[in-house]
Amino acid sequence: VRMLGLNSNYTQVLRDGLPSLDGLNSNLGLLSAQPLDLQQVDVIKGSASTLYGGGAIAGIINLISPTPSDSPTTSLLVNATSLAETNVHYFTSKKKNKVGHTLFIALDNALARDINKDKLSDVPENHQLIIHPRYFFDINKKSNLRIGVQLQFDNRKGGYMPVIFKNKHDVNKIGRAHV
Repeated sequence: VRMLGLNSNYTQVLRDGLPSLDGLNSNLGLLSAQPLDLQQVDVIKGSASTLYGGGAIAGIINLISPTPSDSPTTSLLVNATSLAETNVHYFTSKKKNKVGHTLFIALDNALARDINKDKLSDVPENHQLIIHPRYFFDINKKSNLRIGVQLQFDNRKGGYMPVIFKNKHDVNKIGRAHV
């Protein structure tokens, strides 16, 4: 993500108004945002370093999570691609009286792929699990309390295909199997 022509290190990424990727902004792509756990994206161009520090010289991207409504919501997204990637995402939310909750769970898997047959992975092997529960408490008309946590487990392997698959003798078989 580049804003105002500056490197991504100068764009602060927020999750619900709080810094979420300190020092890792350069690894963020817009496709990294999970659609079921995203209600809105606010983009503020220009310096916001007074409020958010030197990482916000180019601007801010605020990823806003959904909040529960009075009617329960449940969504399931199942996806498979031609690049041997599978995704299963689940989102549910419910609010009763002054208490609500949301739960987002994502499981993503992708096999390493050597598309141009140079024995280097063009798509890394990726296994990711995200669990994001949040609780909402309406204290009065002007005040509310939100408590949540986002747990993310990510295991990626990329690079030389024989090392990824730990079988240096079957490089040609690996290349054909994953193309």
